[in-house]
Amino acid sequence: MGTYLSLTRIRHERNETFGLLRIKVTFRGAKTIYGTQILHCADFNCSSHEARKRLGNPLDKRANADDIDWTLLLDELCVRLLEIEEQGEPERLLHDIPLDRASFLELDAGGLPLLRRHPSIWFGDGGAAKSYLALYAAINLVQQGETVLYLDWEFAGEEHRLRMERLIGHDAKLPRLFYVRCDRPLSKEVNKIRTIISDRKSPL
Repeated sequence: MGTYLSLTRIRHERNETFGLLRIKVTFRGAKTIYGTQILHCADFNCSSHEARKRLGNPLDKRANADDIDWTLLLDELCVRLLEIEEQGEPERLLHDIPLDRASFLELDAGGLPLLRRHPSIWFGDGGAAKSYLALYAAINLVQQGETVLYLDWEFAGEEHRLRMERLIGHDAKLPRLFYVRCDRPLSKEVNKIRTIISDRKSPL
């Protein structure tokens, strides 16, 4: 039977661990959300065994699959998550840590130095052309073979498209420059952004 459980947006509140629990099923007979394979999608307290028990019964009714122990599946998912969080990253000998020296080199984005492994923050007054400068840097990186995702909380895609044409011409094509308009705080957009980055890591 195709049953998939996932936890995203992991966070901690009042010494408890919460996450967005999404359950998908691919077998027939389940009462999934119309037009999808989603059986359940809601915030969930992973630290609470009572929460797992309370959710188990409605899942059993909606799935219409007698051979699935939903409380056990939820227990296994949550216990694994809590154990991984408790263990954290194991200790290692410092001299055994692999060193990729190339990853420490700066990127040259049209004369603008950017760190590969750390954020670069540009400050300036409103109207100082920060977003224009960011687009210029993005275009330059793409022309060097990098894949770039431009995240925008200010304008719209059409405005940046027009700016791009002003910088490189009307007919220029940049198949590795992607644009996303963001309307919510970064904490709310981060999962979508991670998915886009993961999907675009492979060569185009």
